[in-house]
Amino acid sequence: MSGEGGCHRSGRKPARSTLQVPATAETERLVDERFLGAMRPDAYLINTSRGTVIDQDALVAALRGRRLAGAGLDVFVPERLEPGHPLLAEPHLLATPHVAFYSEESVAELATRAARNVADVLSGRRVADTVNPQVYEVHKEERRV
Repeated sequence: MSGEGGCHRSGRKPARSTLQVPATAETERLVDERFLGAMRPDAYLINTSRGTVIDQDALVAALRGRRLAGAGLDVFVPERLEPGHPLLAEPHLLATPHVAFYSEESVAELATRAARNVADVLSGRRVADTVNPQVYEVHKEERRV
């Protein structure tokens, strides 16, 4: 998470806060009434990480009360908000459908990585992007049997 002047715990009021944190028990509803109250009324909140990080009801209240200038969200709970959801009615909210990563470069990189991963598998090499590398140990044991 970043913000001009740092996180709200610093005692300074940021003009903007951007969230880049994982979804964990510690980050669930990290942006709550207290966090939003520590922001300046001319501040903007940007979340491109995980929807669970924001207490959406608190955000709606802050936007409606003009305690926050605006927000840009690329992620929500649930991931796809129903058309009548209160957040979507807020005129100071820019909502995108979980595509903030998109650029010509990022799409090209995704294609390149996918092709490299397929080539690695077909060549018997470990895939560099493996999230659970322990799977290789399991399969090594199976081949020994």
